[in-house]
Amino acid sequence: MPCAYTRQKRLTKTGEFNRVFLARNRIQDRLFSLVYAISDQERARLGLAIAKKNLRRAVDRNRVKRLTRESFRQSWGDLPALDIVVLAKKEVRLASNKQIFQSLESFWQKLMGK
Repeated sequence: MPCAYTRQKRLTKTGEFNRVFLARNRIQDRLFSLVYAISDQERARLGLAIAKKNLRRAVDRNRVKRLTRESFRQSWGDLPALDIVVLAKKEVRLASNKQIFQSLESFWQKLMGK
């Protein structure tokens, strides 16, 4: 499946995450903080940093990760070559799936405009 969330679309190594955090390009809203850096790959890649400190229950962390991956998968073809790390804030626990999806969609639109 060409739209699958494959290993090539993920940040997997600590060094890749560190490089993105050192770039210090950040976009925020009330649910998420998104950090990004220009990628050395041809396409966008996603990393997730969903802290147990912000979302205590595994079911909440997994829901946020699942929705983030799906939103990224749908927008992946239009995104520029960036390495992106999504960090969840505490408020995301109370947000509906629709609110989470809309928040992430607005991030992808901002990144496409840059």
